Amino acid sequence: MFDSLITEVASKFGLGSKASSILSALLGLMFNKNTGGMSGFLDKLTSGGLGKIVTSWVGKGDSMAVNATQVEDALGSGVISSMASKLGLASGPVGMAIAHILPKVVNALTPDGVIPDSIPSSIAQYMQNDEHQDTSEVEVKTPNQPSEVIREPEVRTQYQQEDYSQVTDDIDDEASGFRWWWLLLPLFLLLGWCSLKQPATTTTETAVVPEAEPVAPVVPVSKINPSLIIDNETDGFYISGTVADNATKESILAALKSSVGSGKISGDIRVDPATNSAGWLMKLSSILPALKEVVGSKLSFNGNDISLDGSLDQNMIDSLMGKIKDVFGGSSFNISSNAVALPTATDIPDAVTESVDEGKEVLTDTVDEGKEVLTGTVEKGKEVLTDTAEQGNNAIKEMVASGTVTGESLIKALNVAGINFATGSFKITPKSMEMLKNAAEAINAAPDGTHIQVGGHTDNTGSSEINARLSKQRAQAVVDTLVGMGVDGSKLSAEGFGDLQPIADNSTREGRAQNRRMEFTLK
Repeated sequence: MFDSLITEVASKFGLGSKASSILSALLGLMFNKNTGGMSGFLDKLTSGGLGKIVTSWVGKGDSMAVNATQVEDALGSGVISSMASKLGLASGPVGMAIAHILPKVVNALTPDGVIPDSIPSSIAQYMQNDEHQDTSEVEVKTPNQPSEVIREPEVRTQYQQEDYSQVTDDIDDEASGFRWWWLLLPLFLLLGWCSLKQPATTTTETAVVPEAEPVAPVVPVSKINPSLIIDNETDGFYISGTVADNATKESILAALKSSVGSGKISGDIRVDPATNSAGWLMKLSSILPALKEVVGSKLSFNGNDISLDGSLDQNMIDSLMGKIKDVFGGSSFNISSNAVALPTATDIPDAVTESVDEGKEVLTDTVDEGKEVLTGTVEKGKEVLTDTAEQGNNAIKEMVASGTVTGESLIKALNVAGINFATGSFKITPKSMEMLKNAAEAINAAPDGTHIQVGGHTDNTGSSEINARLSKQRAQAVVDTLVGMGVDGSKLSAEGFGDLQPIADNSTREGRAQNRRMEFTLK
């Protein structure tokens, strides 16, 4: 029943053959009748503050995890260390092993939500020949048989076992000598009469007090810094971190819910009693309204260090940093900014030109009329060469009007036209929305089987994680907009490539502008 669990624990915690002894000792604790059996054992954990966790173990369903510190606090500080000492192991691995085993054992023993009042016959084998169990009586019920009382073996130290052997030897000697001891009786009587004639003497013995062993100094347990990361994404706050207790966690969640609503919070905060208290907790709610207004910002707390991250407009960075310093400044906090300022240029790609008919490009500029004329060559049909977003849009309209939409010509026009977004977001600009209306008509007029991938790309400004997320959000926004305009969703797909596929040098402003693009490809 527990063979695979024993193997898992032996490997996971490096306990080898001792893993089975740990399980056996744990079962002995659980079914010790002197402490109320399994029900008493679970009540002990519940009264130690693990009620909600213990409830999740009983019956079917997901079991909540527990750590060694929680188990030790609930059972008593000496239980695990005593067990480890008997097994000749360090208490650390034993505690972690018990914390890992406990939920699985309870869950396996209570499949129907009923706590057994005696040891099930299916696990009796895991408790046999275990010299580390507590001295008690436990019952094992087997099917169609009356209850059988198993007396667990008494634990003896090496010295107690040797004394017991000596007593046995003495008894044997006495039995063998019974036939001649009466020969010495007259001598015993004579010696007794002589002792009565001797004057009484008083002997004073001086008790020898053993020298006390030196007490090892108490080594303080090192604690970790409390941490919290609030990532302001487009659909709400994503959080992570570690705090000392559930009260701190609930206070943080309450502040977040008050700011953005419970439905816009994802992620989780871990509770670890080995964590210091969070000095920033009382002031947290004061900064959340300002953080909420800056999508793409990330505020991190680590001990007394507070930092702002993200790819943001410079004005937003300055404004948010000012508010952070107003709230947390003047105290013991170290405030810094790792935020990256976004370029002021919009996401409009540079003019795209290409040559037709063996690379020949004809670009004529008539200055006197103030008119730029773009000409191309015609071979196997008319091809429109554009170098601005407006001309790309016109090319799309012309295709629809003339009924000459092909997958290749449509992709070329879409890539020239480009899609623009508000800085730092995936909100499509009104000008690009007009182009997408024409694009929707063209896609619907494209030959059957045409499938277009909308790929989002960014420059390398900011973190790769944020860039990947933003590029995917922008690509998805384009697909959703086209579907909303009547395009069959099966003809479209969205992908975000972040800064992984640059087409120009990111070290120049012009190169970064080219890398910030929406790229359409046939699939």
